[in-house]
Amino acid sequence: MKTLRTAVILMMLAFSLTSCDFFRSLVGKPTSAELEQMRMEVQKKAERERFVADSIKAAEEAARLAASQSSELPAVVEGDPRFHVIVGCFRIQDNANNLRQILTKDGYSPKKIVFKSGYDAVSLFQSDDLEQAMRALWNFKESPYCPEDIWIYDMKNKLHE
Repeated sequence: MKTLRTAVILMMLAFSLTSCDFFRSLVGKPTSAELEQMRMEVQKKAERERFVADSIKAAEEAARLAASQSSELPAVVEGDPRFHVIVGCFRIQDNANNLRQILTKDGYSPKKIVFKSGYDAVSLFQSDDLEQAMRALWNFKESPYCPEDIWIYDMKNKLHE
């Protein structure tokens, strides 16, 4: 009985003195040092991926900003014609630029009117003669991408900046 008690005490002592790493290495599992190393590698990989994603996002934002600045619509100035055929009003400048590109490709000379309300209008046609502006409006209504809410703005209303 004494030997059994001594054996149990020695076994308990052996288990308490050796760590779980000893037993994990016996069964082929990674030790705590190896687990920590794997955890560090995963963190470094995640940081690299985050850095690359942030770099790509920053580059795309810079490219978008440069494109929007270079494709600004010419703004209306004093002395421009009185009547403007408006084909779109946008709060987001990129939308106005997209419409401008379509209109320019079709041979129009669009201009931008900045309203005091914060909207930017895209003017398709400008004239001092209301009849000419009406003709341009009706001719443009025949195009496949004409919006339903095309309208004529009179500069004498002074709603623009």
